Amino acid sequence: MPSYKLLPEFVPAIMTTAERDAKWDSPPNALTIYNSDVGRYQVFSGIRWTSIPQYVTVAATTAPGVGDDTDDGYVIGDRWLDVTADEEYVCLDVTAGAAVWKQTTRDDAGDLTYTPAVATDWDGDTDPGDMDDALDQLAERIDDTEALEHAQAHTAASHSDQGATGAELETLTDTSDADALHDHGNHGVTHNAVHGISKHTGHANWKALYTDGSGDEQELALGADNTFLRSAGASNAPVFETLYSVHTYVFVPDAAFDADVATGDQQGIVHHSGDNNETVIAWGIDEPTVSTGAALKIQLEFGNTDDLDTVASWTEIDIDDLPVGTKSVQFAVGVVTNSTITANRLIRMNVDQVGSTIAGANASVWLRVKRPLVT
Repeated sequence: MPSYKLLPEFVPAIMTTAERDAKWDSPPNALTIYNSDVGRYQVFSGIRWTSIPQYVTVAATTAPGVGDDTDDGYVIGDRWLDVTADEEYVCLDVTAGAAVWKQTTRDDAGDLTYTPAVATDWDGDTDPGDMDDALDQLAERIDDTEALEHAQAHTAASHSDQGATGAELETLTDTSDADALHDHGNHGVTHNAVHGISKHTGHANWKALYTDGSGDEQELALGADNTFLRSAGASNAPVFETLYSVHTYVFVPDAAFDADVATGDQQGIVHHSGDNNETVIAWGIDEPTVSTGAALKIQLEFGNTDDLDTVASWTEIDIDDLPVGTKSVQFAVGVVTNSTITANRLIRMNVDQVGSTIAGANASVWLRVKRPLVT
C-alpha cells in the first residue's frame, strides 16, 4: 500500500520554532505542524523537521504570459487556471520578462501531458478528459432508449400518429410494408427480435451505442476492465480509457535538521509503490540552505522487490541537479530516465553530490506519479 495519504480537513497545530522545540524532545514520526516563523507546514521524518513546499494557484480569465514572472511574486511550481478556456498551467521558469508556463491539460489531440490533482469527483475537472460529460451523455442515451420502449402490450388500434386506422393495421401481413402505414419513428416497438433505435437490425452483445455525424446509430465495444467512457469531442466517436489518480512521494535526506546533506543512499524515508504500475509525472528538489561550489545532485530509484533486506538491484527513475545557488527546481514531464515504476516496489533517493563550498541543508525531494483507478 502507499506510504501515506493526505486526509481532508486536517488542521495541524500552529506554533513557532521555539514552541515546537520546547514541546517535543523526541517527536513521533510523521508529526505535522504549521510553523508560523517560516510560514510552512513541517513534518518530522524521524530525524529532523522538514518544511513542505507550498505553491500558489491563480484563477484568471486568460493564459499566463512571459510577464507573469518573479517580479509579480510567482515561484516555480505555481499553478495558473484559465477559467475561460478551461486550461491549467504550471510555472517552470520565473525569470523576469521570460517566464515559462507549461500547459498541463489535454491538447487538441486528446494526449495527456500532465495530471495535476487527485481525481476526487467528476465535475471538479481533476480529470482533464471531462469524463463527467461522457457519463452524462451515456446516461441520456440510456434514458432515451428506455423512453422508446413500450411500457405494456397494446392493440394496433391504440397507436397514435400512425397514418392508418387500427382496422387497416390489423389486416397487415408479415410481408407488408408497415412503414407506409405505421410510423416507427415515433416509438420503439418490440418485434420478434430486439433492434436498434433508428435501424431494424440486431445488436451484438455487450455494446455501447452512440450516433455518428450522420445521425446513424453505431456500436462501440465495451472497454477493458476498469476503463471508463470518455468524450473525444463533438465530432468524434467516444472512447474507453483508464482513469488515474495522482500521488506525491516526499523524501528527505538522513541528515539532521540544519545539518549538512551527506552523499550516499538515504535510508530514513523509503516509500512503497502501489498495487499497480505507476507513471512518473514530474519531480523536483527544494533546499532552503542552498549548496554552493557545486550542484546538489539527486537520484531517484526503485528496487526489484518490496523487502528492503532482500533488494538485489535498483532501477533508476531519474537523476538531476539543483543548480548552484538555487533553492527550488521542478523537472519537466517526459524527460525522466524511466517513467514507469513497477507495482509493489520500494522507492528511495540517493544524494550523489553536494556543494563543495557549502554542502547545503534541509533539502527535500518530491516525486509525483499517476495511478490507475481500480474499482
